[in-house]
Amino acid sequence: MAQTKSGLPSVGLLFLTAVLPAQTGEGRNVTPGHSLHGEAFDEGPRQQAWKMPGVGDVAFPITTSNAEAQAFFNQGVAQLHTFYYFEAERSFRQTAFLDPECPMAYWGMAMANQNNGKRAEEFLSAARRRIAKATDRERKYIEALEAYYNPSKGDADRRLDYVKGLETVVLAYGEDIEAKAFLAWTVVGNSWRGDKISSHVAVDLLIAEVLRKAPLHPGAHHYRIHLWDNRDPAQALLSAKTYARAAPGIAHAWHMPGHIYNGVSQWKNAVYQQASSACVDHKHMYDHSVLPFQIHNYAHNQHYLIANLSHLGGVHDAIDYARNLVETPRDPGVEVAQSLGRASLMRILLRYERWDELLQDPHLEWGDTPEQKGWKAYSRGFAFLGKGDFASVALELSSLEKLADEAATKPGQEADVLETIRSELKGRLRVREGKLLEGFALLAKGQKLQAEKTKGDPGGHPRPFLESVGQAHLEAQNWGLAEDCFRAVLADREHTLVSLAGLAEALHRRGKLKETREAYAQFMEAWKDADQDLPHARRLADLGVAIVRSDNTGSTRAFVTAGELLRLEKLNLPPLPEGSRLWAPSPAPLFALSDSKGARVSLESFRGKYVLLSFYLGGSCSHCVEQLVAMGKEKDSFERLGIQALGISDDTPEKSLELLAGPKGPSIPFPLLSDPDRKVARGFGAHDTFEDLALHGLYLLDWQGGIRWSRVSAQPFMNIGFVTSEVERLRRLGVK
Repeated sequence: MAQTKSGLPSVGLLFLTAVLPAQTGEGRNVTPGHSLHGEAFDEGPRQQAWKMPGVGDVAFPITTSNAEAQAFFNQGVAQLHTFYYFEAERSFRQTAFLDPECPMAYWGMAMANQNNGKRAEEFLSAARRRIAKATDRERKYIEALEAYYNPSKGDADRRLDYVKGLETVVLAYGEDIEAKAFLAWTVVGNSWRGDKISSHVAVDLLIAEVLRKAPLHPGAHHYRIHLWDNRDPAQALLSAKTYARAAPGIAHAWHMPGHIYNGVSQWKNAVYQQASSACVDHKHMYDHSVLPFQIHNYAHNQHYLIANLSHLGGVHDAIDYARNLVETPRDPGVEVAQSLGRASLMRILLRYERWDELLQDPHLEWGDTPEQKGWKAYSRGFAFLGKGDFASVALELSSLEKLADEAATKPGQEADVLETIRSELKGRLRVREGKLLEGFALLAKGQKLQAEKTKGDPGGHPRPFLESVGQAHLEAQNWGLAEDCFRAVLADREHTLVSLAGLAEALHRRGKLKETREAYAQFMEAWKDADQDLPHARRLADLGVAIVRSDNTGSTRAFVTAGELLRLEKLNLPPLPEGSRLWAPSPAPLFALSDSKGARVSLESFRGKYVLLSFYLGGSCSHCVEQLVAMGKEKDSFERLGIQALGISDDTPEKSLELLAGPKGPSIPFPLLSDPDRKVARGFGAHDTFEDLALHGLYLLDWQGGIRWSRVSAQPFMNIGFVTSEVERLRRLGVK
C-alpha cells in the first residue's frame, strides 16, 4: 500500500467506498477537482494530517477499532480547545479516512466549522447517518450539536439548547471532563453573543473540576483566560503561566496569556507571550506553506503585540511588526491584517512623534472609503502639527471636516469615527493657536465619542484619546489638567511609558518635588525595557531635573539627570520558541520540467522575477483553459510588473502543444510544462492526498522564490487582476 505523510497505509479506496453512496449518491458525476464526498469536502484541508507535537494531551474515547483513528481524534479535540480549527478539521478528516464509518469523526468536523454553519450542518448530517454506530454518550454529543443548528429556533434558544445538551452529557457521564470543558466554553462564548454569565465563579469551578483531573488540559486554561479577561484578569494568572506549557505547539496558547498580562499591565510578560505566539505561527506557516490569512487569529495576535510594545516603549520592534503585517498576503475581498497593521503603525508613529514617517511611509496606504480617507487626513494633519506646518494642518483638517459632514447625513459607525477624529485634530490645532476654550471643548466632545466606541478595545489601547488630551494640556501649560489626564490613564493601565513621562513632566512643572521624584522613579523603571532614543527621554533630560535611582539594595544613589536614562539596559526577555520574528514566505519547491517543445524549464531560471504558477487539470478541463486565457489577457501587465506566467499539468508535452496550437493557443502566451506524475503539484500542495485527486492551484512567487500568495481549490481562481494588484502593492511597499 502507498504510504501517507504520517506513515500510515493509504486506505483511500475504503474511504470512498464507505462514504460515497451515503453522501453523494450512486453514479454521481463529479467535476474534476471536486471532492467525491460532497460540497463540504471541497473546502478545508485536503492534505492528510500528521502527528503534531505540542497540541495538548486529551483523552476522548470514541467508537473505533483503529488506534490511529483514535489518536487523530484526540489530536483534533485538543486542537479544538485552542481554536486551531483548520488543523482540527484535518485531524478529524484523518480519523474518517482511517475509519469512514466513525460518526464522531464527522461531529469533529462540524465542531471545527463553528464559523461556517453551512459546512457544519453537512458534516452533522454525515454523523447522523452513522448514528447507529454511536454509543449513548456519543449520541448525546451529536444531538447537542444538532440542537444548536436547529433551523426552527431562534439564535438565543439554539444556544440555550446546546448548553442543555452538554449538561445532559455531564450529568450522565460525570467522569467526562471534555464535556465539562466544552460546557464551560459554551457559556463563556455565548456571552459574546449577548447571553449574560450569571456567575463567573460557577463557571470557574467547572473549569477547576477539569484541571483537578488534567492539570495541563489545554481547553480549561484557555477558557479560564477568556472567562476572566476584561473582568478580573488576575483570577486567570495561574492559567496564563500554564497555558503555553499545555499546548506549546499552537500559537494561540502563547497568545492568550498575553490577554491576562495585558489586563494587569505586565507589558513585558505580555510582549513575551505575543512574540512567542508570532514565532510559533511563523514556523508553522513556513514549514507547511500556510499563509497568514489562513490562520484566523494571526492578525489579532500581531495587533496585540504591537499595542503591548507601544505601552512598553518598544517602538522599533512595534514598527517592524506593523509594517510586516501590512506586507503579508491579502485574501481577496478581506484585508484584516493590512487594516490592523496600518492602524497599528499609525498609532505607534503618532504616539512617539515620528512625523516624517507618518507622511512618507508607503505602508500607510489608505483606502478609498470615507473612513480610510479620514484617517489619512487625521494622521497627516497631526504630522504637520508636530512639524509646526499650520497651513498644511488646515488643509488636512478641511478635508477631514468635509468627510465628517458628508458622513453625518448617514449616521453610523463611520460617521462616529470621523466626528471623533475631526474633534481631536481640530481641538489640538485650536490649542496650539491659543484658542483654549474652543480647543478643549472640541477635545471633550471627541473624548466622549471615543469612550463610547473603545470599551474593551481588543488592541489593548487604553484611553488613547485621554493620553492625547494630556499632551494637549502640556502644550497649553495646563499642568494640573495634564496631571489629571495622565493619572487617569495610569489608573486604567499602569506603567504605560508615554503617560509616565507626561505625568513626570506635569508634576515637575507644578513644583511637586516629592511626587516628581516618585513619578521619575516609576518612569525610569519602565524605561529599562524601552528603546533608548525616544523623544520623551530627551524632553525630560532637557528639563535638567534631578531624579533618584535605586541600587540593588533598595537604597538611593546620588541624584542623576534624565540623560542617564539613555544608557540603561535593553529589553531582556526569556528565549523565544523556535520560529522567525517576522513573517517570511515559504520557499517554493524547485523543479525542472519539459515544456510543450520538450525543452527543460527550471524554476531557478526565473529568479529575479515574480512567477505566477497555474497548476491546472489539463487541456481537457474547460475551466482550466479559461483561467489560462485570463492569465494571457494580463500579458501587458505581467511584462510591466516583471511577472513570468507558467502553466503546469500532467498533460504530455504533445498534448500541451496541441492546446497551444488550437483555437485558444494564441491566448496563452506563456510556457505550459508537463508534470506527468504530478510530483511537482504534490510538492506545492495542489493535490488532495485524502482522495488522490488533482486540485486547481495558483501560486505567486516573489523574486527570491518565496510563496507570496496562493489559492488551492476545487475551482480555478479567475480574478487574475487581483494577483497583478498584489504585485503592484508589494512593489510600492518595496517588497521583492
